[in-house]
Amino acid sequence: MNLREEYFLEKDRIVEQYGDLEKIRLALGLNRRRLCRLLLVDPSAWTRWCNDGAPPHIYQALRWLIELRGVRPDITAPSDLAGRIDLMQSSFQKKIYELERQVEMLERSLALARALTERAVTNPPRQTNTHESPKTRRRKIRAKQKRQKRSPKKILKNRRIKRKRSIKIIKKRKRPQKHRRR
Repeated sequence: MNLREEYFLEKDRIVEQYGDLEKIRLALGLNRRRLCRLLLVDPSAWTRWCNDGAPPHIYQALRWLIELRGVRPDITAPSDLAGRIDLMQSSFQKKIYELERQVEMLERSLALARALTERAVTNPPRQTNTHESPKTRRRKIRAKQKRQKRSPKKILKNRRIKRKRSIKIIKKRKRPQKHRRR
């Protein structure tokens, strides 16, 4: 068997494995013009090869391109300068957008931290008596909760009662004491 026959057998194996030219082109995700630029051939050659069949070295190059694309996905990127610039510009735009979002999130967290520190400075937490027993603390907490649960009417009523009691106590103190005769 001569070399020419071996080349055509290899071409047939590639066609069985990957499909014809159009299936390979679709697998690569490229249009005809872009694929012809990668192969360094005239675009009219692609049309001719689809009708009459492509030479074995084209199938070999396409197989290598498919395998290489698995390793380096950017291999089928545009080779002309304008296309590369467009590709880089779009990737830079994505990165800039992501960085802007990160800066925005950092600014929000910084503003929140500032607000919390200002609040902590203006309203320092109350110092609790550390010498209090746990029972005393619980009593104070329960009393505070009861005060919060009271309605305004009950609060006013309790104030009136307290006033009356204090007035009675004051009147009792002011009474003149009776002198006993001996």
